[in-house]
Amino acid sequence: MEIPLIETVQNGLQFYSTSMSIDQIVLYSDIPAMDGSHSTLEEAEYTWESINTVAAGGVPPRWQRPTKVSRMAGARGIPTWLNGAQDRTMPDGILLGVREEGLDPRFFSVDMNNVIVVGGRNIRTATISNHLLASCPIHGVFTDAVGNQIFQNRCDVHGCEHHEVTTSPLSIIDGQHRTIGLHLSTIAEKQVTVSLLPIVPTTANKGGYPIKRQAKIFEQVNSEGHELKANHLLWLKRMFGDWSIPPAPVLTTGPNGRIAYDLLAYLGSTGLPAPALSPWVGQVKFVEASNQLQPRSQGSLRKKSSTAGLKGGKRQYLVHSLWALAYFTTPVHLLH
Repeated sequence: MEIPLIETVQNGLQFYSTSMSIDQIVLYSDIPAMDGSHSTLEEAEYTWESINTVAAGGVPPRWQRPTKVSRMAGARGIPTWLNGAQDRTMPDGILLGVREEGLDPRFFSVDMNNVIVVGGRNIRTATISNHLLASCPIHGVFTDAVGNQIFQNRCDVHGCEHHEVTTSPLSIIDGQHRTIGLHLSTIAEKQVTVSLLPIVPTTANKGGYPIKRQAKIFEQVNSEGHELKANHLLWLKRMFGDWSIPPAPVLTTGPNGRIAYDLLAYLGSTGLPAPALSPWVGQVKFVEASNQLQPRSQGSLRKKSSTAGLKGGKRQYLVHSLWALAYFTTPVHLLH
């Protein structure tokens, strides 16, 4: 397989930008996942081995998260969501890394003799191949469910020493669920943008991404990134998600969560015509609630066990629905 590579440099390190089909990513990439769900003993042993590997300056071979099956299957799975409407896509980029095995020019190589310059950017060509195996030395020939010969990048028997080693030249660092979800979906086109981290850079005097640095990137993505705040998620739900359908005048049409959200926004804004402004203008914050509520004071309800970590003595009050709560910075009583 040949793909174009746009040389990209950031803070002294060089990587590539490109586009691939999901089938190509699945064919040439592996997920270096660690999964202790099969055996707590195995997890402890692998952790201890990894501690010693790191102490010796090495890198544990598996550091990705395991694939979450619930995100792939059923009505809430990514494939079902993609198949549910014609305009649904996942344009988020996939982050791949060249494995140490990819240093073998038979499996990953970059053409250094030919380069196209567009807008001051170098575009090269990479050739990628995969050496698939016919059998496992321990568990024998690879076959499908009906006994036909198949070829794989490693043994699929968990716990086998040959399950740990893959022949795939690339690793999925970030985006495994998007990759598998798109692969399992039935949508027509499945191309994605890709950032590819090379071990050896092609730009002079720039650094690359050896396996240890790739693992560090995964750690940064998952520990230093910040999820959207709860009120932002609710805003998106109201404007573009489940609470936006069907479009209708505010405060008139359910679901109940939408009516409650609109009412809170109405009370907290200057929606009421002057001089009859709400006494809570600028004092409403939104947070989604559960159905477990208990009396707090006359004319109000409070979500049970919902105040952990709150600061500033703010109280929570339910308005019109069990699905939306508001913070009020002053004690109030709401009619309902």
